[in-house]
Amino acid sequence: MVNIEQLEALKSASIKLKSKNAEEKNNLLKHLSEALLTEVKEILLANNLDLSNAKRSGVAEPMLDRLMLNQERIEAMAQSLIDVIALADPVGIIESRSVRPNGLEVFKQRVPIGVIFMIFEARPNVVIDAAALAFKSGNAILLRGGKEAIHTNTKLVDIWCRVLSDAKKFGSPVQLVQDQSYQTVNELLKQSDFIDLVIPRGGENLIKSVVTHSTIPVLKHDKGLCHCFVDSSADIETALSIIEDGKLSRPSVCNALETLLVEQNITDVFWSKLQAIGDKHQLKFYCCSKSSEKLNGEPIKDESQYDREYLDKSISIKVVTDIDDAIKHIGLHGSRHTEVIVSNDQSNIERFTQEVDASVIMQNCSSRFSDGGELGLGAEIGISTSKLHAYGPMGLDALTISRYLVQGKGHIRHPKASGDH
Repeated sequence: MVNIEQLEALKSASIKLKSKNAEEKNNLLKHLSEALLTEVKEILLANNLDLSNAKRSGVAEPMLDRLMLNQERIEAMAQSLIDVIALADPVGIIESRSVRPNGLEVFKQRVPIGVIFMIFEARPNVVIDAAALAFKSGNAILLRGGKEAIHTNTKLVDIWCRVLSDAKKFGSPVQLVQDQSYQTVNELLKQSDFIDLVIPRGGENLIKSVVTHSTIPVLKHDKGLCHCFVDSSADIETALSIIEDGKLSRPSVCNALETLLVEQNITDVFWSKLQAIGDKHQLKFYCCSKSSEKLNGEPIKDESQYDREYLDKSISIKVVTDIDDAIKHIGLHGSRHTEVIVSNDQSNIERFTQEVDASVIMQNCSSRFSDGGELGLGAEIGISTSKLHAYGPMGLDALTISRYLVQGKGHIRHPKASGDH
């Protein structure tokens, strides 16, 4: 059941936040960072309970990796708050100014969105990262995590609430949906009087369900079916390094590689060294008919397998004729997340960049850099695959929108002025 009092408190807090300056918000985030480090043991106890329950329920290994916290990951969460503190506050920034012929001054100004409803799966760090970005950008946020992380998420939100309560001037801008039923989520997706934007972050089924049921604008953070295209001009060692990092540094995350596209006339040295990487890391290759002649792997069953996000030590391999073939394949199977080209052919690089439809294009570097922190945004609320006001990793700026501020000196518009509707 929807908690209307909770929604009213969020709406009230979003109004209070509009008048708070950067120093006030940064002080709160500093205290939160310190609180996380103080309560590492308590956070890990809650997380261990979630992990034990998840393992008993047969949760897959990639999700267990996303769910798991340790000392290092908690310290990284605390550091992400310090990184957010260092970022410029976008609220109130004047993007442009013009003066009309009649003397009116027209400004374009960044303002908070309002109340954000964030739905995510088993990644408890989202509670800290997303809420910190929402808070500093002047937004209240309602968090609904997966049931696998309920104890960890509850503990992290409790820390948020205690620090906010101690400050006594922000209201309750960070709250958690305790009711895990789908019915409650579907009801919340229709609360447009209280919620301004919905951000789902997770698998394909979650995204589809949210889009189907929501009457509130949705900014999708969809699956990361990331490709790497290696053309025949590429430096072999550079390509292999980028593939190894993109697929194997952390296979369970959304910016990991899932499909490798290789131009047909690449040297045999590439294939033998790729096989060696596979053997070293127990990487499973799913091969097209041509790549199966070069690698030890299982055959691709049909074209639909290229739509699969493995999130483990598996990767699809396809030999393509040329860059046209690669771009066509990505157009059919990509998720608009992150796409990589490894090439020394500037013409191919330019065509790939211009013609591939993705929120992030990587030129001769790993897909794993598709991350708000790596791109200088501090923490990120996610990677938008929707072509709305934000596309790609979303930091502080992406959680504000533009409005017009018009200053006059008693100006009025004549009722019969041209352009009236």
